[in-house]
Amino acid sequence: MKTKTWKKTTDGSYTFFIDEKEVGTMNIAHNTLERLATCRIAGNDVVLKRTGFWKSTIEITDESGRLIGKIYPEKWYASSWAFDYQNKKYKVLVRNNPLAEFVIQENGKDQLAYALNTANKVVNVKITTTKEPLDLLFDFVLWYLFVPVATENMDDNLTFLLLATA
Repeated sequence: MKTKTWKKTTDGSYTFFIDEKEVGTMNIAHNTLERLATCRIAGNDVVLKRTGFWKSTIEITDESGRLIGKIYPEKWYASSWAFDYQNKKYKVLVRNNPLAEFVIQENGKDQLAYALNTANKVVNVKITTTKEPLDLLFDFVLWYLFVPVATENMDDNLTFLLLATA
C-alpha cells in the first residue's frame, strides 16, 4: 500500500507526496472565477481552469497550452461530469459514501476516489485506488475538485493524509 499525502505549503499551494517522495505541486488561485491551478506533475507543467459561462467546465492544458483533457457536466442538474482524457472517456462523480466523495470512473468502475473519512474520530481524507499504475493527473484533478470540501471540514493547518489501497 502506497501512502499519498497532500501538504499545504502556503495559502492555495499544495505539495503531493507518494511514500514521502515529492512528485508534484499545485497552486490554486481560489479568489478568481476560473480558479486557475498551475501544477507540476513529475516534471511536467499542467494547468487546470474553469471555463464557460457558469464555469462548470474544467479545461486541462499542458505546458504549451495544448488542451489535453476536459471535464464537463453531463446534464446541467447532475452530480456527474464527463472527463475526456487521452482519447478515453471517464466519468467524475460526487457522492455521499457516507460522507463527501469524488470519484473517477472508467466503464462504470471506480479508478480513484477522494473521500472524507472519520477514522479515530478525526476528519481526514482517504483515497482509494483500484487500478495501478494510475496517471498522476487523476490525483491532481480530484484534489483540485476536493480541496474546498477538505478545507471546509478539516483544520486548515492539517496535512491531508491519503491512503492508497489497491
